[in-house]
Amino acid sequence: MKLSLKTKIVALSVAILLLGLGLNTLITSRMISEQYLQALRGESRVSVRHLRLQMERILQFGIALKDISGFGKQCREAVRDNPNMSFAMVVDAQGKVLFHNDTWMEGRYFETPEFVQALSQGESSVVRVQTPAGDHHVVFSPLGNDMANGAVAVGFPAAMIDRKVRSMVAWQLLVGFVVTILAAGALVVGLSFLVSRPLNRLLTTIREIAGGRDLGKRVEVSSGDELGRLAEDFNRMTQHLQQAHSDLELRVQQRTAELVQTNKELEESKTRFSDVVQHGGEWIWETDPDRIVTYTSPICEDVLGYKPEELIGRKLDTLFDPRTREERCKQVEGGMRQRVVLRRQLNVLVHKDGRLRSLEISAGPMFDRDGVYLGYRGTAADITQALQAQEALKESREFLNRIINAIPDPVFVEDDQHKFILVNDAMCAMTKRPRQEVLNKTVRDFMSEEDSNLIWRQDEEVLQNGADTCNEETIAGSEDRKGITVLSKKSLYVDPQGKKYIVGVLRDITELQSAQIALAQANEHLEQRVAERTAELKSALSQVSQAQSELVQAEKMGMLGQLVAGVAHEINTPTGAIMNVMQDSLNRLSVLAVSAMKLASSPQSVTQWLSQTSVAAIDNAQPPSDDDAKIHRELERNLRKRGVEDYQKVAEVVYTAGLNADDPDVLERLREGDVLDFLSSLMSLKTAHQICAASVQKIARIVKALRYYSRTGQGELFDIDINESIDNTLVILQNRIKHVARLEKQYQQPLPTLRCEPNISQVWTNVLCNACDAIEETGRSEKGLLRISTSATSDSIVVNMFNDGPPINPEFMRKMFDPFVTTKPIGKGTGLGLSICHAIVSSYSGKIEARNETGGVSITVTLPLHNPDEHKRCPAAAVSAN
Repeated sequence: MKLSLKTKIVALSVAILLLGLGLNTLITSRMISEQYLQALRGESRVSVRHLRLQMERILQFGIALKDISGFGKQCREAVRDNPNMSFAMVVDAQGKVLFHNDTWMEGRYFETPEFVQALSQGESSVVRVQTPAGDHHVVFSPLGNDMANGAVAVGFPAAMIDRKVRSMVAWQLLVGFVVTILAAGALVVGLSFLVSRPLNRLLTTIREIAGGRDLGKRVEVSSGDELGRLAEDFNRMTQHLQQAHSDLELRVQQRTAELVQTNKELEESKTRFSDVVQHGGEWIWETDPDRIVTYTSPICEDVLGYKPEELIGRKLDTLFDPRTREERCKQVEGGMRQRVVLRRQLNVLVHKDGRLRSLEISAGPMFDRDGVYLGYRGTAADITQALQAQEALKESREFLNRIINAIPDPVFVEDDQHKFILVNDAMCAMTKRPRQEVLNKTVRDFMSEEDSNLIWRQDEEVLQNGADTCNEETIAGSEDRKGITVLSKKSLYVDPQGKKYIVGVLRDITELQSAQIALAQANEHLEQRVAERTAELKSALSQVSQAQSELVQAEKMGMLGQLVAGVAHEINTPTGAIMNVMQDSLNRLSVLAVSAMKLASSPQSVTQWLSQTSVAAIDNAQPPSDDDAKIHRELERNLRKRGVEDYQKVAEVVYTAGLNADDPDVLERLREGDVLDFLSSLMSLKTAHQICAASVQKIARIVKALRYYSRTGQGELFDIDINESIDNTLVILQNRIKHVARLEKQYQQPLPTLRCEPNISQVWTNVLCNACDAIEETGRSEKGLLRISTSATSDSIVVNMFNDGPPINPEFMRKMFDPFVTTKPIGKGTGLGLSICHAIVSSYSGKIEARNETGGVSITVTLPLHNPDEHKRCPAAAVSAN
């Protein structure tokens, strides 16, 4: 059968095409296999490279490969992120698996010839290796410049690659067969255009990616055939590879940061331990079996003055106190021979400068792993200052005893069992027992059951509630002593260990109660007298027919009633002040005792400063002045600006004690609460003493004035100082005058004495009372003026009393010294006061005059120094004198 040329051409073309197709398929499959393998190798190199970079970053921190742990986690993450990858691992130069995504493989060896050969090449390579899981393509990358440090390897299953290649070749043959049948000629013509060109693009892209130049490169094939799908798969693979590369870089950075942080924390831990050794409070040392120092912490320079290099190699025995060195060396040698553990033993060592230091040493023997004795290791704490502090505490206690023994009131301290643990001399004197018989005893050992039970309950209330108490307690008498009444002030003190104590102060108020009872009886008697006299006065006023002498007596008794009220007020004022400061003194004594107990444990410098300051403060006599408040406010402002917390209390102590507020040491001491409380209480007691003294002096002046004013003389003449007589009258009338007028005195000093009776004081009393009435009549809100002046001539004494009240009517002035003449309303004045004054002055041959002056009225009394009519006494004067 003859074939046409066309058929032959077609057949030949088909044959050629089929042959070419077969050859092309064979060559293409080979190329695809190699290129696909190259692509997988490129992908694996990326993974290997990132694992290697991560491992090399860790190695850069100086950590040996064998000391790294936990890297298997990175291997597992690499396998998980690449589904084509079978395993990832790190091996050393001998083929031992150090890290593997399968922890079961770690520690095993790869001993296949191909694996060993790849490790021996010392460079990146890809080999096909037989493994228990089958054939794998393994990519090696050395750590560093060669395999001496080991390598990072990843593996891809060979069966997977072969399967991929066979699948692609099958699709290639199928497509070629179909194309050959349908369009043999077109296939031959378009073969190069449809296959070769996309393959070249694919191969070019694969080579670029395999060269590691650009993971973002994509194959530009728009066909929908196998080459197009292969290109799409390849593009997706490179996209995943690029994403995996970015994720791996991020994880490497995160892991590197974690490792850096871990290493930083490790370094900080080492630094802290080093700081503890170098700067700790105790000296750490080690010796060999011969007691030669082999190690010492730097703190030895602070303890003994030696640097570490000066002690290392030196025998420990040379540091002992020379006086006891031989004996101490024998004890130490015996203890070390028996391997004795030393616990808080006191040893005296010699400082480099020759001073002795007391050290508390604890040590124990050292042994190696085989139990061989290596020497001793121990610590030593310098307790020299602690021992000195104990001595200072002893001195402070003695100082405290001296302080509380100097307090005149009984002071005591009870524990929570009601036993006395501290008493002063006054307490012993009150109980009439020596101190050793009082200490560790309770009130039930000294008092009756009834009295002691009451005090016991009061003390128990203080212990339970913590509230301060102030009670009157009666101590029954016995055959050898009288019963007394005391005022007790008790406070709770809790020490730092939580143990409770009662701090108490007693004051004997037996005599004070007696005085109060006597004063009450005197007041009652005085009130009775006043009531009786008032009744007499009312009776006298109701009888118009009584004589002038009876009216004069009634006038004096009315004046006496007014004076009694004023005098009672003037006496009650200082008496109340005394009672107030007595109560405050008890409180301050309690605070002083508590502060003193707390200060007993203070350093010697504090107690010494406090002792000197207390003596100087008590001796400091700060005279009162009008600028006290201004100075005190200025001092408070300065202290507040300087940041002093309790600036008001500190200012009070500084001012009262006469301290220097600009002295930094003074302010530093006063910032301590116990020191401030102690000095504040001490200054308060000093102030209380001054108030009591001033109050007593005031009462004494009033009593003196009363005695002077109430002295009748019964016609007997005395040499009287007129200035003193006026002052005594002013004391009596102080409560009347101070609310009405301000007083100015212009006395001549000295003034000759006047021979007269004490009734001259009634003249000053009546004139001053009338002056106060006149000032009150003006209705002014401000105080008026009373000016008293005295002077003497060669033959007389002149007393002038000026008030700024309203002027006197001239018509009334002419008869103002007559009996029953008055400008006051009925019931308020009798008109006898000035007439009595005129009668008393006339009895001494003197005269009394009134005149209006600019701004007020003056009453002038002139008394001759020599009275020619001393034997003549007027009835009015006699009545007023009595």
